[in-house]
Amino acid sequence: MDQLKKQLAVVLQYGFWIGSAIVLIGSVAVWYMASSELSQQADRQIGSIESNVQKVKNLRDSMSDQPNAKSHARMEELISAREDEVLRAWSSIYQDQRRILTWPKTKELREDFIDEFRHPKDPETGIIDKSRQKLPYEKYVKYPVPDEQKV
Repeated sequence: MDQLKKQLAVVLQYGFWIGSAIVLIGSVAVWYMASSELSQQADRQIGSIESNVQKVKNLRDSMSDQPNAKSHARMEELISAREDEVLRAWSSIYQDQRRILTWPKTKELREDFIDEFRHPKDPETGIIDKSRQKLPYEKYVKYPVPDEQKV
């Protein structure tokens, strides 16, 4: 028992340093195990993502002529029908607004000023053509189809 007391006295004398060393070694061991597990999981996930990307590339290469002609023709029909619907809706709104949004007849606004906005000008002569009404913007602006969208 006396020998045990002598050994415990040494341990108690240097207990702080022994405990610090044990905590340091334990925390380094836990850090190493956690970081190696995270590294392994990251490698597995990267491998999974790369294999999925390769599968998509292989599928894309095998189906180079997508979309096919039948689906493209049907899509053009749907787009044309939708363009007609939009044009009818805009025309309806334009007609409704033409009746509501009129220039007031006052002393400040003369008829020639109002005609400037109501009727189009001849681009060559600059004379206002009172026989025609200005059209809504959507009717006379044609948007060109880019070459990459043409099939």
